Amino acid sequence: MKAKWAILAKVQLTGFFGFNKLKYTEDARAKKRATGAFIGIGIAWLVILCYVVFISVAFVQQGVTRALPAFMIAAASLLMFIFSLFRGCAMLFAAKDYDAVMCLPVSKSAVIVSRLICSYLINLAFALAVVLPSSIVYFVSTPFSAGMPFVILAATLFSPLLPLAVATALGTLITAATAKLKAKGILQSIFAIVALVGIMAASFAISFNTADTAPDMNAIASFMTGKIYPPALFVQFAADGSAWAIFAFMGISAAAIALLVLLTAPFYAKINTRLAAKNTGGTFKKEHLRRTSVFGALVKK
Repeated sequence: MKAKWAILAKVQLTGFFGFNKLKYTEDARAKKRATGAFIGIGIAWLVILCYVVFISVAFVQQGVTRALPAFMIAAASLLMFIFSLFRGCAMLFAAKDYDAVMCLPVSKSAVIVSRLICSYLINLAFALAVVLPSSIVYFVSTPFSAGMPFVILAATLFSPLLPLAVATALGTLITAATAKLKAKGILQSIFAIVALVGIMAASFAISFNTADTAPDMNAIASFMTGKIYPPALFVQFAADGSAWAIFAFMGISAAAIALLVLLTAPFYAKINTRLAAKNTGGTFKKEHLRRTSVFGALVKK
């Protein structure tokens, strides 16, 4: 019998990507919107792929190909963190189908795991868009090493976990802090945009400080892995021959997502109730009330 969390994850994924609309709906507009969403995602994926190839070739031309895997894991993690932060905690908490799902004979842990798996697979698609083309350039440009395919594969599969855990926790805190405000949606978007601008400004600042016309890719890689996303240093250590480092990277990533599940499972219902509560900000006015007879109410019905 298939696990309950797997069934929930399958249903949520088909709904999220619009497969159900394409398969079951008879509304032509809904099908066009779903098809347009697929095309948009495909175009974005191709743009990321082409941009990554250009960056990877720059690493090769400057002779710093050894720093490419760690840099790409850091870049992919940063991209996944930003995307997860923009999405906020809506995938895990205060979802539209929360009441319907919680009425099912499933545990809270199964619901949390199924929702995190959906977010993981979405983020993994971004990671593959970054790591896959860069890995091809890396293996074409460097002598083959027996351990590097495992290092890159393991780093890619585990890379979405830590950004997902941190972004979900941060998004939940931001949502909770702004839950009672009228413009909470705007404020949450501002927080995410400020984080995006700050990270992008920091990542590009080092390229403008170089004396050469072309940016120093080795300096940028060191800045990304050392200051922007330090866990990627474990990938660099593994690429340099320290086999333990990739297992440390996997352990840290798995521990982060496990800690998120352990901390949220006991309070999942309370967190959802708190976040789903809406403050309309309306004021009661006596003239809104209208008195009528029982017969009048029956006629209206």
